[in-house]
Amino acid sequence: MGSMQAAPEGKLAPPWKLKRSELRKIYNSYAMATEKEAALLTVPTEREKLWIPESLRLKRAEHVEIAKIVNAAFLETLINDLPSDPLESVYKSGTTPAANTSKLGAGEQTNEKGEGSTCRTDVLEIKHYAGIKIGSQAYASMGSLLLHLFRDWSGECEHVNKEVYTPIVEELLKRVPLQPGQKAPSVLVPGAGLSRLSYEIALKGYEVESNEYSGVFCTIADWLFNRCQLPSEVYPLAHVFSENRRASDQYFNVSVPSPMPGVLLRRDEPNIQMTMTAGDFVGLYSVI
Repeated sequence: MGSMQAAPEGKLAPPWKLKRSELRKIYNSYAMATEKEAALLTVPTEREKLWIPESLRLKRAEHVEIAKIVNAAFLETLINDLPSDPLESVYKSGTTPAANTSKLGAGEQTNEKGEGSTCRTDVLEIKHYAGIKIGSQAYASMGSLLLHLFRDWSGECEHVNKEVYTPIVEELLKRVPLQPGQKAPSVLVPGAGLSRLSYEIALKGYEVESNEYSGVFCTIADWLFNRCQLPSEVYPLAHVFSENRRASDQYFNVSVPSPMPGVLLRRDEPNIQMTMTAGDFVGLYSVI
């Protein structure tokens, strides 16, 4: 872990960053599948009506609708951070209007050739190198994104950090200790997702480079670290219809992100600079 194969040199480019239409398309697929599953519980057959009290059905329908509204509002928060594009109206649904922002998302800039990249002052700098494949939209669903936010960036799942990530960080400190007065060791975190493990390692003083194949997760990690200023409410398990003993096991809201990585790093650790490479791990780091 102390050393890593450097990523090949190349021009920075923003192909990892989703367009609004792409994220709306992902969300629409999630919403349609979730609503279809929910209908099996909220629209009972005539026979099921004999066994399912009307009050229970109405309560379930209320949970479904609230979760739908809250998650759609979260989508708009993410949408407003992305570059607009002509196809957005094709996939736009619902009544919540997207904010009228510039063609470049907040924190994004262009060079003299018009190529986009994350802003140099960002806490998490995301890089992409020419010729390196990035996971398509199909590689990560909205359901997967909500589950990752729930697991890695909600107070309700802080036990995951303590029981999974903390032992990794402690083992790293033993095997590759920080030496006073010396340059911090570099640590590569493959399959970084939304970068919670990378964040915990960086807080200890290591120089951290994350790698993530999915453009969806790169896009949301960029928002989490670089421009998210306030937490958002989500229903992370609204699409999970198995292993629920009661409605409250599925329909509950959490606040994300917790902690607020970008806000805390700027306030408490202004010298920490994290990087992420977008794209195929083997293509980036294999020895030729």
